[in-house]
Amino acid sequence: LNPDFIPMVEWALEYGANIWFVTNGSRVNKIKRIIELQEIYNGGQLTFEVSEDPFHDWKIQNRWVMHYAHNHKLVRNTSDTGSLVKAGRANELGDSYNLREECNCSDINVLPNGDVRLCGCLNAPIIGNVHSSWDTPEEYHDIRCINYD
Repeated sequence: LNPDFIPMVEWALEYGANIWFVTNGSRVNKIKRIIELQEIYNGGQLTFEVSEDPFHDWKIQNRWVMHYAHNHKLVRNTSDTGSLVKAGRANELGDSYNLREECNCSDINVLPNGDVRLCGCLNAPIIGNVHSSWDTPEEYHDIRCINYD
């Protein structure tokens, strides 16, 4: 997790971005800050889900975070392998898992180093970095996903 994750979320919220992310639920202090930010930006601008399925290590999940997620219906279960996208650590699962060959996020995607991709596809162009000024290049304004639009 990028050490500037919370400041990046705060900055994006200030500029009106809608943010959704999935977490493994291991960083309790980060989640508590996200919950505080949800209360400040209470228009649904910031949402998250906690993964709970055979593909995530339950031993590192924080009990408080999991309790909160269950009570607020924020649990994401991808045990249906047909719903997994071939990206990130899922690439290591092999062909027997029937991974989907499509974009895992057809919107701006921020990598841990701050690079901004047009979408979640591995071959999506990097269009900037959150640590510097950037804007979506004009040729990408009407594209949500580089491979599937």
